[in-house]
Amino acid sequence: MSYRDRRDNRERGYGRGGYSRDRRHSGGNPRYTSRPRQQPRDHRDQQGRQSKPMPKPNGVMCSPLCPYFRCSKKALLITTEHYRGQPIKEAYCRWIGDKCIGAQCQYAYCALQKMLPDGRCGWALEKRQRAKKEFDEELEGEEFSFRSKSLLSKLGFKEDEF
Repeated sequence: MSYRDRRDNRERGYGRGGYSRDRRHSGGNPRYTSRPRQQPRDHRDQQGRQSKPMPKPNGVMCSPLCPYFRCSKKALLITTEHYRGQPIKEAYCRWIGDKCIGAQCQYAYCALQKMLPDGRCGWALEKRQRAKKEFDEELEGEEFSFRSKSLLSKLGFKEDEF
């Protein structure tokens, strides 16, 4: 078989060693050529800065749906179930074959190392304390009118506190 015959066979999609039924592996047909790999998504905020996924605690408790919740058994599986047409995400444990119990599991941990031993999220607690501290600082800088002082005293605050 000459060079020209082999080239013609490759162009027709027959591959190197004659006719091949599976043209995807022959490399001759442009229809079956592999597509370029898709680049990972770029998480950027509105200012164009790279953003990180935020923790998603359930109140102050650590949630298995948080992007930083991990299972040391590598058994955590996030599934999407539909209820009345609405998608609902659920954490499923492949090790026990049931729903994940979250922070009560002995194999659960936080990638940010913020999960407390009782299952509370340290990130959520810090966020609450920051918000409370900012609110207290805002109150310290303001002068209260007589009416607001009387309302605060009815709520149980002493006059020396404000």
